[in-house]
Amino acid sequence: MKNKVRWLIFCLLWLSGVAQAQLKFVSGVVKEADGTPLMGVSVVVRGTASAKGVITDVDGKYQLKVLAGSTLDFSTIGFRSVSKLVPKINAAEITMNVVLPEEEICFYPAPPEEKMIALGIEKTSNIPYKIEAFTQKYISQGQSDNALSSLDGMVAGLNVQRTALGVGERRVMMRGMRSLFSDNNVLYVIDGVPYDQPSDLNPEDIKEVRVLMGASASALYGASAANGVVLIQTQKPQNRDIRVRLSSSLQFENAYDLPQMQNTYGNEAGQYTSWGRKLSTPSSFDAKDFFRTGYQAMTAVNLSGGSISNRTYASVGALQTKGVVPNTAYNRYNIWVRNVNELLNEDIVLDLTGGYTHQFQRNQVGHGIASNPIAGLYLYPRGENFAQERYFERYDPAAGYAKQYWYAGSGTADTPADMGENIQNPYWVAYRNVRPESKDRYFLSSKLFFNISNRLSLTTRFSLDNSYYKHEDRHYASTLPAYAGENGYYASEKESTQQQYADAILKYVSTIYGHLQFTTYAGAIYQATAQNREGYGGNLLSPNKFNIANITPSQLRALPNHLDYQQKNGAAFLLAEVWWKYIQLTASGRADFSLSHPYASSKAVISPSVGLSTSLLRMFDLDIKYLLNAKVWAFYTEVAAPLRYKGWNERIFLPEKLQPERTRSYEAGISTSWLNDQVGLNAAVYRTLTSNQLVPTAMPYGSVYTYQWAQAGEVENQGIELSAIYRNNSSLFRYRLALNATANRNKITQLGTEQVLNDYFRLREGDQIGDLYDTNGKRLGSTNPDWLFGLKGAMTYKNWDFDFWIKARLGGEVLSDTERYLDRYGVSQASATARDTENDLLGIPAPYYFQHKPTEKYVYEATNLRLQRLALTYHFNKISMIKGFRDFSLSLIADNVLMLYNKAPFDPELVSGTGTYEAGYDLFMLPSVRSYGLKVNFQF
Repeated sequence: MKNKVRWLIFCLLWLSGVAQAQLKFVSGVVKEADGTPLMGVSVVVRGTASAKGVITDVDGKYQLKVLAGSTLDFSTIGFRSVSKLVPKINAAEITMNVVLPEEEICFYPAPPEEKMIALGIEKTSNIPYKIEAFTQKYISQGQSDNALSSLDGMVAGLNVQRTALGVGERRVMMRGMRSLFSDNNVLYVIDGVPYDQPSDLNPEDIKEVRVLMGASASALYGASAANGVVLIQTQKPQNRDIRVRLSSSLQFENAYDLPQMQNTYGNEAGQYTSWGRKLSTPSSFDAKDFFRTGYQAMTAVNLSGGSISNRTYASVGALQTKGVVPNTAYNRYNIWVRNVNELLNEDIVLDLTGGYTHQFQRNQVGHGIASNPIAGLYLYPRGENFAQERYFERYDPAAGYAKQYWYAGSGTADTPADMGENIQNPYWVAYRNVRPESKDRYFLSSKLFFNISNRLSLTTRFSLDNSYYKHEDRHYASTLPAYAGENGYYASEKESTQQQYADAILKYVSTIYGHLQFTTYAGAIYQATAQNREGYGGNLLSPNKFNIANITPSQLRALPNHLDYQQKNGAAFLLAEVWWKYIQLTASGRADFSLSHPYASSKAVISPSVGLSTSLLRMFDLDIKYLLNAKVWAFYTEVAAPLRYKGWNERIFLPEKLQPERTRSYEAGISTSWLNDQVGLNAAVYRTLTSNQLVPTAMPYGSVYTYQWAQAGEVENQGIELSAIYRNNSSLFRYRLALNATANRNKITQLGTEQVLNDYFRLREGDQIGDLYDTNGKRLGSTNPDWLFGLKGAMTYKNWDFDFWIKARLGGEVLSDTERYLDRYGVSQASATARDTENDLLGIPAPYYFQHKPTEKYVYEATNLRLQRLALTYHFNKISMIKGFRDFSLSLIADNVLMLYNKAPFDPELVSGTGTYEAGYDLFMLPSVRSYGLKVNFQF
């Protein structure tokens, strides 16, 4: 018996020695290209479910034990990731020193080893679709009111447009418009959790943004991601001494690109239109005098640090904005805290995040005439003195309060002040038709990682996202009767949104035989959304006392957009990745279930996808001079989800069971690298087909229903995306140029009815979403561009950085109702030019002609070319000017710098809102603004 025990002990010791012989003690130093040690670099062993690793210390040193033949991934913020193979040699200790090149800030498809996150899943393999990545350094060069503004024109297939509201929201669309009536904007995901309205975030809290192109790249997210996904990773706490970073910027804004207006012909007494005699002295009216210099002031402070096992990141940020229109404002205040706690040698990792955002905005100008000072400003009669309108109110002793003073708009009983548009003093609209809005948002998220074994791990996540919104309308007494009663008008609306999200993802990694490997992810998702909106309004009982109790009881009305909506969805998914040498196969399936909607089908909604990618050089064993890499990929996916529409009421007829809207997507592409990775050339083609779309059709006269929804709509999109990059990374002067181009065509292949009317936008089978029509149904053009181009340049010389962005659009048309009104009121430059010739137009008097011009005369070419952004930065970090400072940089920045070519009377890229039909149409929109300013960054 003793001999057996001794023999067993000997075998165990021998096996242990064999295992220990395979382990290598690896150490080294990680440095920058100039030899400066890099602290805080993540050194991770690839291929393990737990992704174990270490962090470099203050001298850039690291050490760890790892199996021979393993791959170590070195990564940190601001530098490109590097991978190193641990050699299989007899030595027990191995030294591996690494140099990390500086992060490229240009756009191009992510390299094969680049990480991608979908539902929090990290991949380091060849990704079978296109993905673009941007670091925090690049994102912070955009405007402070929205972190995504820096992506404008930088990604092929992604169109980012600023809204006429001036601050906050952007219209972000990817690869065209797919849905006839639903949202066409992309899905935003923050740290693996869906998160709408990214303008609520502080840009300094963002570590990285990744753009997943099209439905193929976002199959695991379901139909909500059919328009593409923008992944946002927030800053992670670092394992180091506490560091503090301060960022402050101040940007000024000025309105520009206003319509061309005349000052030579005035108005008749008592009339608002300027069809009177020629003025002996041209009017001094200048619309720019109404606009003021706006500004954006942003300050953010964050700290990060802690031990190896417990690290914390915390930040506060404040943004204060004054718009170019008087009495407009937008303020945002952020608090963000993130803590990472690692237990049991990193086998358990708890990641907690909490955020709070408070927003306040006042009088954000969209478009239209009501509550918009732009209408009264542009149409102001040229025979009057605009300076007197600045004193927009006069005290009335009899009434006991100040009333609107509107000399030019007073008119007479026989000659009304305007032509029925109910135009008011622009200053009165700005200061006495006040629309304050506030929003409070609370975000809590937890992520728990369990490393079950070297091959198996489990990740769970849970988040709460609650928003509370309040909007008020305050119209003071003496506002025109079209907008308020004698004593004024008040309305108050409140909205709350509660969102819950939970998931659990199991990951298994295995090597079947030799070069054949696979990774499997299986998971379940739960999402719940509850929205409530209600409001009341009416004319006031006592003048200028703005509260619900002061509304005249007989005038009190519920606001029309009341909403009480709840949605619960569940989903299960499976993702498998199989590698064989140089080929990767990716397949996934997702099943969605509606847990609450009475009109949805009770069956599971299945969304499958499959993709294939490979390296051509490795596949065919090619050795082509100058060609470093050539990756090709192809992908097919279907995405669908249970019904989510929330506009049902008793006047709409619905089928008994509605099928899910489904998008089928086909994509193929190639990514190449030339001349030792100095040149990159990339191309992708795609086609999507979105079917089962709800289309409203009229019901027969006398029916109890107004109209019915029929699932008859189908839209096709197809396009091509091209990009090229050149890098010159010499030691002294480095520069990078990146060019992208994209073309998309959409077509309504099925509609189920002759046409659907929507003002100037009509839907007809065979035409496009975004086509323009006149009132007689004549097609005037399309607001969709033929091509979009973007060019970015980045140059570095010693401590200087210089960046520029150029953006271009080719093709498409826009419609300006602003110009129509300028013509009708005789204030456009074209109306003065016609009168100067002393000839009638086509035998028609000028006033009649310009007041009855057909709609097609107000359609303009949308082609434009602009210098979008400039940034000049000096880094003081190489010079020890102040003891204790680790980094100090100063930047001069400018946005929307110069319009190089534009034939339209307004900025064609400016949109009135984020909706599908809010682009390409102008009705007294706020003009474009040009911003310029200074930004300072400190780290100590």
